[in-house]
Amino acid sequence: MEVLWLLSKGTQDHIETDVMMYNAAISSCEKGRTWPNACMLLSAALMDKVELDTITYSASISACESKGKWMVAVTLLDMVRRGHVSADNTLLNAVTSACEKGVQWKKSLLLLGDEQVFGVKPDLITFKAAILACAHSSLWEQEFELFEVMANRALLPDMLVCGVLLMECEQTGLLDRELTLLDYLQHGAAVPIDATT
Repeated sequence: MEVLWLLSKGTQDHIETDVMMYNAAISSCEKGRTWPNACMLLSAALMDKVELDTITYSASISACESKGKWMVAVTLLDMVRRGHVSADNTLLNAVTSACEKGVQWKKSLLLLGDEQVFGVKPDLITFKAAILACAHSSLWEQEFELFEVMANRALLPDMLVCGVLLMECEQTGLLDRELTLLDYLQHGAAVPIDATT
């Protein structure tokens, strides 16, 4: 990969590397879906004592997310927690999505509960990833609990989330819940869907 070669050549030629150079290189790895290279660049930036920012970690985590490398993504998130980098929704969503792709529903739910730690409120993408992680493990009760939290926060689900929830209703024979969900979708109002029904 040319970006890696150019960055290493710049270091050898004593050209000062900065966070913008590393961010561009890591973002290139993210778009190329080469998470090992993104992590290698992140390590090099740390060794070069470059002051990293949210973009550096978000791009690295997103590269891991695309391949479902949830453990690496969570490790990078822990690095953010220990460092002096502020988290944002992009970072939280990438980690939650990595957990979803890695079928780690428990970790997805824990990340939703970590908003006090980060000071970041989960958004539609965060909830969507957690719902999908639960769906991969057929945890329909948790899916509907998350949906209700979304509704209470005025976060309107997209068609994928609605489709997953409707499919769960069909597969588990929850006709009352299916009708309530359809009513919610028709009126766009926050209709509570009791997870115990």
